[in-house]
Amino acid sequence: MASIDSINSGSDNPLLQDNPLLQDNPLLQDNPLLQDNPLLQDNPLLQDNPLLQDNPLLQDNPLLQDNPLLQDNPLLQDNPLLATPGDAGSPELSLFDAVEFAENQEPRCPCVLLLDTSGSMVGRPIAALNEGLQAFKSDIMEDPVAPKRVEVAVVAFDTTVRLVQDFVTPDRFDPPTLTAQGVTHMGAAINTALDLVQVRKERYKEAGIPYYRPWVMMITDGDPQGELFTFVEDASRRIKREINRDRLVFYIVAAPGADVTQIMRMGFPRPVRLDGLKFGELFVWLSRSMQAVTSQTPSGGNIPFLPTNWAKK
Repeated sequence: MASIDSINSGSDNPLLQDNPLLQDNPLLQDNPLLQDNPLLQDNPLLQDNPLLQDNPLLQDNPLLQDNPLLQDNPLLQDNPLLATPGDAGSPELSLFDAVEFAENQEPRCPCVLLLDTSGSMVGRPIAALNEGLQAFKSDIMEDPVAPKRVEVAVVAFDTTVRLVQDFVTPDRFDPPTLTAQGVTHMGAAINTALDLVQVRKERYKEAGIPYYRPWVMMITDGDPQGELFTFVEDASRRIKREINRDRLVFYIVAAPGADVTQIMRMGFPRPVRLDGLKFGELFVWLSRSMQAVTSQTPSGGNIPFLPTNWAKK
């Protein structure tokens, strides 16, 4: 059995020598998760661990070499859950959040805007979407309660998945100007949004802040493209589980061009079709819905959906 010293030094270790996953790997170079990380230093799980020593599953394993899941993986790149402690998405309560929760101890309703920015949204659709984000902020800021209780985050997805805006109250929300390109990595995007919600709930618990059922509103004009179907299947299962346990409100808005039948065939909830490009009306509806939710206590029961004047009849 290889000694711990040889593993630490890399001497004669087939896992460390000529390993394509360890050479010129952007995930390992200048990675804050690997520098001064208390989880990696003096960790008993990494020392004298028989699962890591002479493990045939880790040696010459084709699943680890040239694995497309590990290369150019949107779940590993710019993932808010892989940020260093205190950064956006980290499970550890940041100084910013600690101050924010101390100053504002109102219950929170986290809302993730999961926005399709693939190439089919180029031109007027993406412009109308950006205008809708502006309308959302303008409308919700007029309410006396919601700006203290709603927290909004923005995740954009095309060929990559990006946390455009971590959770902030509406007064701190600066609506982004999104651009359109690439294909539709919907499964990876949904998983990222659900992970983001889970981390946020942990922060609320740590700070003693009560919270409402989280909302995720996904707007798309397509269906999953350009990614492994396992990502899509996992996303569908997670959504069903969270909805069935009353732990999430997940709303899909199908913009013109979306294949509603295909989205449902993949196991997602039934989308509501957007009437033309009424993104302004849609985001005002979302603002009013948030106002209705946060006007009650977190245990106030179900809030009926407001009339959808933006939906296609």
